[in-house]
Amino acid sequence: MKLLLALALSMATTSVAAETVWGTEGGCQRHAGQMPDTDLVFLLYPDRVEGWESRCAIVGTEFLEADATILVTECAGEGDVWIESFIIRRSGGMLISAPMTAPDFANELKVCK
Repeated sequence: MKLLLALALSMATTSVAAETVWGTEGGCQRHAGQMPDTDLVFLLYPDRVEGWESRCAIVGTEFLEADATILVTECAGEGDVWIESFIIRRSGGMLISAPMTAPDFANELKVCK
C-alpha cells in the first residue's frame, strides 16, 4: 500500500517517497512533537491519515488522473467509526487534500520535516 500510494501520487523520485509524511502547518507541528497552534491538524502518512481527533487507515487507492488519487480510508475518532474518501492532488511542490464529501474543504499539505 505504501509503495502504491507513493507511485500514484508521484510524490518523489527516490525510495524515500514511501516514508514521506505530508501535513498542514498544524499537522507538521504535531508530527514534530509540538503542540499545534491551530485546530487544523491534517497528516498524510504512507499508511494512514490523521486529524485532530481521528485516525484513518488507508485501505484502498484509486488512480483518478495524472496528478490525482482517491484514498479510501477506514476512520475512528470521538467514539465513532466511518469510511472516508479523500482526493489527493499534486500541485507544484505541495499536495492538496479534500474529503470527497466536501471538496471545497481542501488542505494544502507540505512535507513535514
